[in-house]
Amino acid sequence: MDMISIFKIRVFLILIIFLSLFSLAFYFVKNFTQREINLKFKDINIKSDLKLQKVHVIEKKRDRKEWELEADSTEMFNKENITILKNVRLKFFPENREEITVVGKKGKFNNNTKNMEIYGNVVVSSNDGYSLKTNSLRFTSSTKVVETDDPVEISKDGLSIIGKGLFSQLDKQKLEIKRDVKAILHHLN
Repeated sequence: MDMISIFKIRVFLILIIFLSLFSLAFYFVKNFTQREINLKFKDINIKSDLKLQKVHVIEKKRDRKEWELEADSTEMFNKENITILKNVRLKFFPENREEITVVGKKGKFNNNTKNMEIYGNVVVSSNDGYSLKTNSLRFTSSTKVVETDDPVEISKDGLSIIGKGLFSQLDKQKLEIKRDVKAILHHLN
């Protein structure tokens, strides 16, 4: 073999080795980066599409505030169109009436319908002194109906009304306890 042929074979072998090393390096860099990203997401344990802290949302219709929502944290699930809330505070602003405040440990908000569920030590209070305690409430935005099947207690100025289930139309100022209704008059000193 002459010198030119040996030189060509060496260059060809060096080129093959260089391309092989480059391909191998590219493969490891690409797979290492993907593995690192997957581990980061796994370590955070992300299940939701978006997590937010200290949320404040206002719903208005024709420049009139209908309700206002605050929560310590939220998790949004886009596929299901729901948002899960923690430490919820919700204010309703019915026409020609005092505002109503609802607080609870957790909530579920439908992003499309704007329907809400609040549960866990739910307390409803109004500026005129009424309070309602229950374990859960459902709010249907389109009809402005609040309801529950859980036990409820409504109280004001030494009078408590207890029962199971509740149905209320906010705009019509209508409230109904569904069954097992009892009234208790507490002694006032």
